[in-house]
Amino acid sequence: MRGAKGGYHLGREPQAISVKDVIEASEHVTFEVNCDLHPVDPQRCSPEASCSIRPVWRMLEQRINDLLAGISLADLTHDEPQLYHIAGVLAGN
Repeated sequence: MRGAKGGYHLGREPQAISVKDVIEASEHVTFEVNCDLHPVDPQRCSPEASCSIRPVWRMLEQRINDLLAGISLADLTHDEPQLYHIAGVLAGN
């Protein structure tokens, strides 16, 4: 695959490398739960404390990871409508 300023040699076939793999290799995580990194109140935001919004952030993190894991570098060579189909979502939604 050709990069913006020349290119990269891939260690695996493009079909075997997910977008999640690329993001994790460069950013270490795909989604940061902000309350883990920057708690508003250390006592209220501790893992032991009950929090009604934390499960929402965790579920969102999982959905993002699942979506990114399901799209390969090879998939990114397709047109936008095809990529929506590959990702299993309706175009534009």
